[in-house]
Amino acid sequence: MRKIRKLSFLGILGVVIAVLFLIGISFMQAQVQIKGKPGSPPGLDKKESKEEATWAVRIPTQTEATNNGLVFYGVGDGYYEDSDQNVVVSVEKNSPGAWRRYFNFVYSFDFTLTNENVGSGNPPAYQVGFQNVPVLDYVEYPDDDKLCCQFPPYPCQDCFSDTCGASCMADFLTNEHPYSGVTGEEDYQYFWFRVNFFDHDIESMAIGESYLLGGNRDDPDDPGDYLSIVARYRQECFPPPIYHDVELYRNINSARAIVSGNPMNIMIERLDLDAINYGIECDGVWRIWVLPNDYQGLEGFLKVQERYCTIEKNKTKWYYPMVAKGNFNFYIDFIKNPTTN
Repeated sequence: MRKIRKLSFLGILGVVIAVLFLIGISFMQAQVQIKGKPGSPPGLDKKESKEEATWAVRIPTQTEATNNGLVFYGVGDGYYEDSDQNVVVSVEKNSPGAWRRYFNFVYSFDFTLTNENVGSGNPPAYQVGFQNVPVLDYVEYPDDDKLCCQFPPYPCQDCFSDTCGASCMADFLTNEHPYSGVTGEEDYQYFWFRVNFFDHDIESMAIGESYLLGGNRDDPDDPGDYLSIVARYRQECFPPPIYHDVELYRNINSARAIVSGNPMNIMIERLDLDAINYGIECDGVWRIWVLPNDYQGLEGFLKVQERYCTIEKNKTKWYYPMVAKGNFNFYIDFIKNPTTN
């Protein structure tokens, strides 16, 4: 009997030791989580501790644009720095994500303005503008059963493809964006300028070196490089919006462009800092040009489309009531690590 009691005591003691051991492990794990990973300051992960470049954008002022026949201009001094929650300027080298079948990396350029006063009828602090927007032609109506020309201040009432002309998109573009109307309902929430260059190391470009959007493509099946400029009404897709977005865009793959005879008229160039007079010290300036003609003399174009999204069967659905083409001429400069005097 005494032996059985002794064994029971030892069994209970073993259980207690095991529980204390597990508690000790949990405590040590908690301490590790509090302190952070080895080599990282407490409360700071690798992404946060990484030193990143700062970026700014410079666009010709309206006077400069007018004097040089450009359609895109910056409001005020045309300088936008990534230092405000309503102005985002970034250039990032990332994984190509879903396109890794074709590419190793992508350089993503992003310039986004947010209307902090959306819904109030008051203009935002930061805007850009278009002027002398060219005639838009080669008009198509991909979703011809959807309302088109739905832009402030005078949206077309009950208009479908047989009554819509692309001039309504040009008229709307010829404003400052994000657009601000008389009523808050007319306010647009965003304007963005985005370009993706795949497998071309932008930051290693030499001074004076240029590169065509979609250049050096051997595989005609790859998606190519991409430019997208959007006047965005609202971020939400439900319910269907009162007003529609306008997007200017091109997707270029040189192998396809040569076969189809399409122009390659979008270029990035690393500028000589001595050749510009911005009063800014920086680590480099890259100019993205949308040119009226390509290197072969072909007339260039951007596609211009009216679009909107809604929710159908719990999924986002995009519609494109109207698509056209236009011949544009403008540029935008991305500035790395600027220091203003």
